[in-house]
Amino acid sequence: MIRERQALIRRVYIFWDLAANSLALYFAYMIKTNFLPLNVRGLRVTDEIFMTLVLIPFLYYFWGQEMKMFDSVRFKSIWQIFTNSAKTMGLAIISILVFFFVMKFQSVSRILIFLYGGIATI
Repeated sequence: MIRERQALIRRVYIFWDLAANSLALYFAYMIKTNFLPLNVRGLRVTDEIFMTLVLIPFLYYFWGQEMKMFDSVRFKSIWQIFTNSAKTMGLAIISILVFFFVMKFQSVSRILIFLYGGIATI
């Protein structure tokens, strides 16, 4: 009974975490298109951006599983939770940048990706 409840809580936690990351990506997009200087404000919508938007949650989930970020937080300190979150986001951002390099993506904004990483970590 306790394990079933723990599994349910874990699924809910993963859902809310991915929803918060989607919201962080939206905020990063809004900051880039509305608040940055005009010379870096533009954003071309291409297939590469859509592929990136699909890739980010999967990479975040994969690295979150590897870093045991979705395990029970009952016995972790705030500092451990924050460092796990920062490590997960850092590895996801590095994975995305390596993917950009391998696939030779040129039109995806690195500023947007780093804004997303910063907002999602906080």
